[in-house]
Amino acid sequence: MSAPTAVCMADACGLSASGFDGWASLNRMPRWSVPLVMAGVIAAAYANSLDVPFAFDDWHAIEQNPAIRDLVNLPRFFTDPTTFSVLRENRDLRPLLVLSLALNYQVSGLAPWSYHLVNLVLHWIVCLLVFRIVRDHLWLGPSEAVPVAVTAALLVAVHPLNTEAVNYISSRSALLTTACYLGAFDAAVRRRWGLACFLAAAAMLMEKRPPSSTRLRVSRPRWSVPNQCSGPGGASRSARFCASGA
Repeated sequence: MSAPTAVCMADACGLSASGFDGWASLNRMPRWSVPLVMAGVIAAAYANSLDVPFAFDDWHAIEQNPAIRDLVNLPRFFTDPTTFSVLRENRDLRPLLVLSLALNYQVSGLAPWSYHLVNLVLHWIVCLLVFRIVRDHLWLGPSEAVPVAVTAALLVAVHPLNTEAVNYISSRSALLTTACYLGAFDAAVRRRWGLACFLAAAAMLMEKRPPSSTRLRVSRPRWSVPNQCSGPGGASRSARFCASGA
């Protein structure tokens, strides 16, 4: 390809020399600037969310839940499923989520602003973890790691799919689980096994069902399922053929 042709293609794609320089300039950003930029972007995107009232499951998990109104109940959060909800069918053990809601109640009572503020902080932490993981653990060159990581984190920060977890207070469990799970992954890759195990265990305390990749799943071989190889000609099949599920 000739040089004029390459220049024309770059201009057609918007990849002028100044564009490349701007992309590369992200590598020269101070370390503190990324958290500040993420905080500013999240604040701008969700500035109108602090006054959003309680909704859906919030009434039985927060508004009418007497357990979160006194930190004396803290030990019960880990043993008593009735502390999660006043609804019998929604009782569950999710102690760290309930603890966070109880701390919010101590700050603002039933005023929703502090609950939303905590959700925004958790969303900010998730975005920083995405930046850290993409920058440090993907197969990217030195000139690409920071720009790609910033782009990925900004996408997570403002993507509409995340608005439910951020704005809906009872969906805080999703933010807590994501933060702990990403933190556990980052710690494991860095061989910080104690921190990785702690965060993975914390993630499993957030949801009704822990993330599948943090669970030890035991499955019996398919060849042990009754009648797996039954039927005409089944007796002539080899054990290996049956075990493969063919």
